[in-house]
Formats: sequence, C-alpha cells, structure tokens
Amino acid sequence: MSKKQSRRTRRFARKLANRCITLLESGKWRVMYIDMDGRPEVCLPYGLDHKAVGTCDYAKKTLFIDFRRDVISTLVHELLHARFPDWPESLVAEREKTVMEYLSPRQARKLHLAMGRWLAVPGE
Repeated sequence: MSKKQSRRTRRFARKLANRCITLLESGKWRVMYIDMDGRPEVCLPYGLDHKAVGTCDYAKKTLFIDFRRDVISTLVHELLHARFPDWPESLVAEREKTVMEYLSPRQARKLHLAMGRWLAVPGE
C-alpha cells in the first residue's frame, strides 16, 4: 500500500471510529456486559454460533458484549452494526479490523468513557 493509500485508509478508519463514538455518546444505545458462553436468551433470536462475543439488539437499542473477550474490538464491531444495520457481517468485520488498526489512543479513551456512561450488567 502506498503512503497516500495508507493515509487515506487511516483517515477513513478514524472517521468511522468517530461515528461509532458519536453514536455511543448520544445515549441512544446502551452496552450490557454478559456471559456469552452461557448463551443467554438475548442470543436466541440471532442464532449466534458458539464463537460469538457480542450482539446488537436493535429493538432494545442495546449492545451485548462478552466482558471476558476483547471488549473494545467487540464494541466497535457492534457499534458498526448499530450505525450501519444494512451492512453484511463480512463488511462489518472488515471495517472493524480497519478501525482497530488505526484507532488512536484518544479515540480508544473516548470509547471507554462513553461505554462507561451507558454500561449495565444483567439484573441492574
């Protein structure tokens, strides 16, 4: 990849990360930590396989994240689903990888802070 392409990709990835941050900061979506290994009922409507570490519930505007996995990467992945519901899984996974490759420390901090404001656990 040329330097020009690399800069363009970095700009694109960071812009996409900022869209995810903005969506999370808006308070329209909340994040819930769950144990995905137990296959909670929230997973049932989606037919998630045993490797899933998160899911996006559009009706409840909730992102369910397995707290024992790579939380930031999973959060970005599920925010992309929330922000772009028409994107196929393969495109979301590709964009997640790109965002994570170019995510700045400041953006990572903003994701952590925004997630903390809207974070819940089952039973709360």
